[in-house]
Amino acid sequence: SLGRDGVKFIITQSAVQLIFADDLTRIKNLIEWKDETIALQTIVSFVEPTEELVRLAEEKKLKILTLDQLREIGRNNPVE
Repeated sequence: SLGRDGVKFIITQSAVQLIFADDLTRIKNLIEWKDETIALQTIVSFVEPTEELVRLAEEKKLKILTLDQLREIGRNNPVE
């Protein structure tokens, strides 16, 4: 598995705009890296984010969605 620096490098170099995260520690890291991963706009979380993480994300101009919220957006906006 890649270390923190490797993950940050890949996110930065590939200009990822949306990323999936499976735990709160990873979400916090992604928020903290926002100044270096400029293209990142949205984190989709497999777990319910804490209010603190949502607030921190908003301060960094990031959006956190749960997987259920992403599914709902998809259901409400089908593409044919």
